[in-house]
Amino acid sequence: MERIVFEVYEDANGDSPFYEWAEALPKKDRAKLFVVIDRVQQFGLPEAARQQWVKHLDGPI
Repeated sequence: MERIVFEVYEDANGDSPFYEWAEALPKKDRAKLFVVIDRVQQFGLPEAARQQWVKHLDGPI
């Protein structure tokens, strides 16, 4: 299984739009988000899809 590693964009000042967005989420939602990210990194996308931690998005992103 190929391991997935999430990388977060940071600008030249070290600011991250992702972390800024995540910090604006309610605490419970933010915790769930980071649990899912951790699980996907640990178990991979196929298992994450089987467990329904993630879902396929239809159409262009």
